[in-house]
Amino acid sequence: MPVIQYNLISPGYFNTMGIRLLTGRGITDDDKKESQHVAVINEAMAERFWPHENPIGRQFRSMDDDKHPIAVVGVVQNSRIVKLTGPIDPSYYVSFAQSYVSLRTLHVRTRLAPEVMLAQLRKEIGDLAPGISLTAGQTMRESIDSLNGLLRFRLGAMIAAGLGGLALVLAIIGLYGVVSYAATQRTREIGIRVALGAASGEILGMVVGQGLKIVAVGLLVGIAAALAMARLVGNFLVGVSAMDPLIYVGVTALLALVAAVACAIPARRATRVDPVRALRVE
Repeated sequence: MPVIQYNLISPGYFNTMGIRLLTGRGITDDDKKESQHVAVINEAMAERFWPHENPIGRQFRSMDDDKHPIAVVGVVQNSRIVKLTGPIDPSYYVSFAQSYVSLRTLHVRTRLAPEVMLAQLRKEIGDLAPGISLTAGQTMRESIDSLNGLLRFRLGAMIAAGLGGLALVLAIIGLYGVVSYAATQRTREIGIRVALGAASGEILGMVVGQGLKIVAVGLLVGIAAALAMARLVGNFLVGVSAMDPLIYVGVTALLALVAAVACAIPARRATRVDPVRALRVE
């Protein structure tokens, strides 16, 4: 039997956290220790254990308390609690009153400034229960941006972006060098073309076209490699699809534009070749 994660909550939790109730009801004040033990399950648990069925009224037992059967009273939408990536695991929510633990996390939704609300909460809790030990409070944004949240992903993204930028600079330098060398090797040919009346635009198009052919081959190979690697890195992406066509089109257009600029510099220099000096080049 697989171990299913459960969460201890109090009434109002789903509204506070913005988790939508799909069917049934949530946890209420009537769910006390002496009453029927109940649970609200997520979509993943409903689909896994009662596919194509109505799970309301079904019962199961917890490994932590096999004496009390737990009845399903509601289903909520899937939400991430522990893992930020990968498929969402089956989980359920039970009342604090029916499964007490001393350590609790208080979630508060407010329109006030977080620091103002935090000070008020500390005062209210201290007045109601002076013996309670309070740990540091933080906003949801601070929690998400912590090391246990998205910080490691953002650091990885920044490192990847830096390496990608370095690779782009090296590619531009290499492309410029290749096109410039190719134009130098064709100095005599360009001089003959100019002497025969070739316009600057024709010379510019010839040199840039040669460079863009190299770029086109590189882009095709790069896109094929990116598509092949997309499935491997898909689980490390948050909020972005590894197969998003807009990303591929945008990156391809950006690289093509940068490559065109890199090709234009040696191409413009080639249009200024002196025919007499070019014909003397062996």
